[in-house]
Amino acid sequence: AKTALEEKYFTKPILNLLVNCVRARMNFVFCGEPGVGKTECAKFFSQFIKDEDRVITIEDNLELHYREINPGKDCVELKVDDDVFDYSKAIKACLRQNPDWIMLSEARGPEVKFLLQCWSTGVCGFTTLHTDDVRKIPDRIQNMMQDAYAASRLENDIYSFINVGVLLRKRVYPDGTIRRYVDQICVFDRDRDCNTQTLIVEDGKIICKDLPDNIMKKFSFENIENPFVLEN
Repeated sequence: AKTALEEKYFTKPILNLLVNCVRARMNFVFCGEPGVGKTECAKFFSQFIKDEDRVITIEDNLELHYREINPGKDCVELKVDDDVFDYSKAIKACLRQNPDWIMLSEARGPEVKFLLQCWSTGVCGFTTLHTDDVRKIPDRIQNMMQDAYAASRLENDIYSFINVGVLLRKRVYPDGTIRRYVDQICVFDRDRDCNTQTLIVEDGKIICKDLPDNIMKKFSFENIENPFVLEN
């Protein structure tokens, strides 16, 4: 965290917010274009999952290395194969392992529907997604469905069970220096039959601290009074 702060990957209040979101058991989608470090960011924040929580990772190429990064923590690592054990089968199999968290390396297609179903049971999770704006996450997921009817039925689940979207950005400067950083953070919510998205961070800066009531309830349940401050 110290190195990331020094390299201006994020500011301290943004780091605090995201750590508190993990502690409050929120579901994350890390997004951005190829090469921005979505998986690396997910790996970093996985360190803040509680030691006693069981985590299941689902990948086609083993990149999350949860057990290696978090030695001693309860982890099951699943490797998928499109021909025999695909993402959809792996996600369905996860629930038999009694997970607290499911980390899906990348949301690519219709299997994301099963991931949302898992999250609807109270299981938490991380996944990554290719898009260039955090506010496009719902549309991007709906476009993964095989037909318009399935996509329309998924909209409310997206806002109900995805809590936090994080957009990573890579900037290349004239001298060849490369900077990767948290560009946007958005929280999603469904309340009183209304789907909302609230942009909290834009261009690496906090632009709003007024979080939806349902999001604040998640913080309160974990005794987090100020999401932008780490108590310990």
